[in-house]
Amino acid sequence: MNAHVYPLTIYYDGACRLCDAEMTNLKLRNFDNKLRFVNLSEVGASGLPEGVSWQMAMSLIQARRADGQIVSGVEVFRWAYEAVGIMWVTRWTTLPVLGRLADAVYPWIARNRRHFPSFITKILFEKAIRQAAQKAAERRCVDDACSL
Repeated sequence: MNAHVYPLTIYYDGACRLCDAEMTNLKLRNFDNKLRFVNLSEVGASGLPEGVSWQMAMSLIQARRADGQIVSGVEVFRWAYEAVGIMWVTRWTTLPVLGRLADAVYPWIARNRRHFPSFITKILFEKAIRQAAQKAAERRCVDDACSL
């Protein structure tokens, strides 16, 4: 475990369908509690860490590592998916050319996230969320003993 990174606190726009779906997917997989989530649509700017403005948080996803360092954009997703054990989702973003491309394209995606049709969110996350929920249910019931 990267002690300087986790727990990683992610500040996200819960009013955005795409953002909320992705965070739901991560929450359901967060078995080791390496991730913390702050839904900015519920807590507003007061929920942001020092040094992060509302404009910054609404422009690019932000996170605070355990060591206090603020990270944003694609780097947040790299750490988050590593935390839940499915780093293959973002592994391609660590490759030199593809990583630069992801870093360049993500700000456009973030700016336009609320305009994505709901079917895009459904295509990207419905199956992942179903699988994560199934895994969470299986994890709760072990040797005929179930816990919530």
